[in-house]
Amino acid sequence: MTNNQELLPWEAYVSISKVCEYLPPRTQVNVACPKCGQQLWRRNDIVLTSYPEQYQYECDGCGWVGYNFR
Repeated sequence: MTNNQELLPWEAYVSISKVCEYLPPRTQVNVACPKCGQQLWRRNDIVLTSYPEQYQYECDGCGWVGYNFR
């Protein structure tokens, strides 16, 4: 039972979740690659299930991949 709480209709809930589909898969960050010095990218679509979660960072120049908490 709901204890008189205002509930969202299913259609509104689904439309809210569709906002996440428009996030870019990668974001360029102002951090130098530890291997070659080029600017890194943070993957928004790959998140490790650690606590707190970790994001994947990658370099287009040399292929370096690393993980960090933010």
